[in-house]
Amino acid sequence: MAKYTVRFYCLVEAVVEAESNEQVLDMCDLNVCDVNKLPHTITEIDDVVEVEEV
Repeated sequence: MAKYTVRFYCLVEAVVEAESNEQVLDMCDLNVCDVNKLPHTITEIDDVVEVEEV
């Protein structure tokens, strides 16, 4: 059976501790933060945008 990489548009929720909204935005900057290290939940998948065979 073949393997595929699938790319989704989705909504992800995470709970973080911070002093302010601005600090949360800084903490979740995708250029700085590895979102995979945050406890998170994929709450909604809107669309499959791409599929490619590995």
